[in-house]
Amino acid sequence: MFDVLEHIEDQDRFLDSVRFLLADRGCLIINVPAVEWLFSPYDWAQGHHRRYSLASLLEVAGRNGFNVSKATYWGWPLVPVLALRKAALTIGKIRTDIHSAGFDARWNLINTGLYHLSRCEVLPQRIAGTSVMAVLDTI
Repeated sequence: MFDVLEHIEDQDRFLDSVRFLLADRGCLIINVPAVEWLFSPYDWAQGHHRRYSLASLLEVAGRNGFNVSKATYWGWPLVPVLALRKAALTIGKIRTDIHSAGFDARWNLINTGLYHLSRCEVLPQRIAGTSVMAVLDTI
């Protein structure tokens, strides 16, 4: 379940339903946006209700009958890019199509640079990142 949970308002009820649907000894692989302070108008435009920290995802998983067997932040080298996006969309009040502008690198050179920057990350890591990925097992 990649990039789904942040769109669900009642995440506890949703995860209860997911746990019910999982096969015995099944697991849920999940990815959610990370770093709560990066929440921006882009997140609202995408229909996000929240961003997660590793700790908050562990807490949500635990209270909903899941054990986190593996978890990592990823996207750490791109956190400054998301911080700039947040600043541009809030402080700068850019008037644009937030949906496309949120991911548009504008030029191929920038896109290539961001790709190479993202390849510098060593995983797993628990410092920070643009996303959290985890494997959840039923308790």
